[in-house]
Amino acid sequence: MKVSLIAVVTAALVTMGSAHAADLLVDNAADASPAASSIDWSGAYIGAHAGYVSATATGEEGDLFDETIDLTGWNGGVYGGVNVVNGNILFGVEGDVGTGTVEGTADFTSIEGSGVDGSLTANIDWNAHLRGRLGVVADQMLFYVSGGLAVASTSAVASLDAPVDDITSSALHTGYTVGAGIEVALTDNITLRGEYLYDDYGSQSYEYDLTDLPDPYDVVVTNDVGLTAQTVRVGLSFSF
Repeated sequence: MKVSLIAVVTAALVTMGSAHAADLLVDNAADASPAASSIDWSGAYIGAHAGYVSATATGEEGDLFDETIDLTGWNGGVYGGVNVVNGNILFGVEGDVGTGTVEGTADFTSIEGSGVDGSLTANIDWNAHLRGRLGVVADQMLFYVSGGLAVASTSAVASLDAPVDDITSSALHTGYTVGAGIEVALTDNITLRGEYLYDDYGSQSYEYDLTDLPDPYDVVVTNDVGLTAQTVRVGLSFSF
């Protein structure tokens, strides 16, 4: 009888210990599971952006205006896109367009030995991007990289130390953009972002009509100019 009682007590203790251990395993497994994001990052959104731009326009060596011009200024505009989220990985497509004052000026001397000096001012009148985005969602934060198409409409004004009007030329540059950024969800549908973009807009030809200059400098000349830009900007968007 004594042996049976000891056996029953021992079996009860073992059963209670096993149940407690199982409870601990379940609790630990639940604690180890990643918490679901409280923010729904999927869907469409629109927003506005503003930022600082530093650019470089480089004339081809041997051309009439072969200077390198540093352009700086501010750019602002609108953007919009669509996100799809799978787990904590975000895939998106986004487009934006912006305008502002981004310009720079370089002096030049003696056009083709004519003794005519002057300056050349370059401007980025507006730009646009169409990018793919790949990101990682961490609850209220999104970390992403981006890349795609970059377009910039530019103009250049040559002011000559001669009795002629300023000479203006313009071009549309197309190239590529790459970048990275961070977004923070302020509410369920309002998001604040900060991002960096590097744009290589490629090279385009600019024509300058110098026919008002004395012979033999009264010609139309063509310059090939490459354009790159770096942008740091912030944005605020609304999702729906």
